[in-house]
Amino acid sequence: MTSSPPSASSNGPSASNRKDAPVTVAINGRYLLASFGGVRRCAIEITQHLSQMRSDIVLLVPPSAVDQVPEGVPFRAIGRTGGPLWEQIELPLWLRRNGSPLLLNPANIAPMVYRPQISVQHDIAPSLRPQDFTFLFRVQWHLSVRWGMLRRGQTLVTSSDASRREIAERFGVAPETIDVVHLGADTLPVPEARPAPADPAVIVAATAPARTHEPRSTRWPCSPRTHRSRWSSSAISIPRWSPTPRRRASRPVASDGAGG
Repeated sequence: MTSSPPSASSNGPSASNRKDAPVTVAINGRYLLASFGGVRRCAIEITQHLSQMRSDIVLLVPPSAVDQVPEGVPFRAIGRTGGPLWEQIELPLWLRRNGSPLLLNPANIAPMVYRPQISVQHDIAPSLRPQDFTFLFRVQWHLSVRWGMLRRGQTLVTSSDASRREIAERFGVAPETIDVVHLGADTLPVPEARPAPADPAVIVAATAPARTHEPRSTRWPCSPRTHRSRWSSSAISIPRWSPTPRRRASRPVASDGAGG
C-alpha cells in the first residue's frame, strides 16, 4: 500500500475520485493503532463496506496510522498526536471545524464531548475483567460510554441481545435505548465439511487466558446428555499476533483496549 501525505484523502483507485466530496459521515480510525483482534477486524469490515456503499464517508486517522488504512478506503490524516489525546481533543475539534458531520465509532471508544455520533460497543469487558486493561483505558472507557454513547442525541449499538442487557445493567439505562445489530457472516473461505470424529472434542483458542478460559483440559459441561462422557474441551493460549513488523510481539494485551 502506498502511503499518502498527512493531508491525503484517498487510498487506492476506488477512492481517488472522492477527494473533494463533501463529508457527511466520518469514521473514527483510532482503531487502526490497536493490535490485530476481533474488534479491529470488525471495524475494518464496517469501514470497507460503508465506503463502498456511500460516497460521502471518510475515515479519519492519526498520522501514525496512515500505513494501516485499508486499501480503497478514502481517508484523511488529521492532528499531530495519537491515542486518547487524538480521539478526545483533536478529532472533535476537526469535526466541528468541518461542519460537524455524523461520527461513527466502530471500536468501543468514542469522544466524550462530541455529537452527533453512533458508537459500537461490543461488550463491557473493561468492567467485567478490569485486570486485563490499564487504569487509563478503563477510565477513558467508562467516561466514553457514559458521556459519549449514552447521552441524549447519541446512538449506541451492540452486537447481541446479551451485550445489550449487560450494558443496560452496568450503566443503569433502559435496554430499549440500545440498538442491536448482529454481525454478518464471515467473508473467509469456508472449508469443506468432514465427518465428525468418533470421539468429538471442543477446542477453545484465546489470545489471553484471563480473557476467556484457563489453559487446561476439562469435561465439556454443555454436551448432550447421552454423550456427556464422550465430550471434552480444551482451552489453549496463543500469543497476540500483529500483521505489522514494527509492532513487537511481546506487547502486553492490556496496553490497548481497542483490540478484540
